[in-house]
Amino acid sequence: MDCANAANRRLSRYREGTPVDRTRTLVTIMLQKKLEELTDFQELRQRMMVEYKKTVGCRYFTVTREYLEEEVIEKIISSGARTGGEELLQRAVQEHGREGKVLETVLEIQDRHGAVKEIEGKYGIL
Repeated sequence: MDCANAANRRLSRYREGTPVDRTRTLVTIMLQKKLEELTDFQELRQRMMVEYKKTVGCRYFTVTREYLEEEVIEKIISSGARTGGEELLQRAVQEHGREGKVLETVLEIQDRHGAVKEIEGKYGIL
């Protein structure tokens, strides 16, 4: 964008300081700021997702003493602990008899899933 602005300034009507040049420069600066904010948001979202996967995996391990594969954890997260994830945890309750801890885990996963969807909706990322 900066190169395009510099090339545009070479044209006689759009020299540095003209209204068109100032407008292009301002738009360029604003777009660069938005891009930087989006990049920061993406990094934060990525860190949150890594932590979220660890939490789900640890909670499942706490209940069952078994480790989940990455794909299963992602399925639980994407479903918000509904359907496959909820079935998985209910089966763990039946097998291991720790209902309170599992229900707490399901609620936490659903809360986090809702929060992530809310943030994504607010920033228009789906």
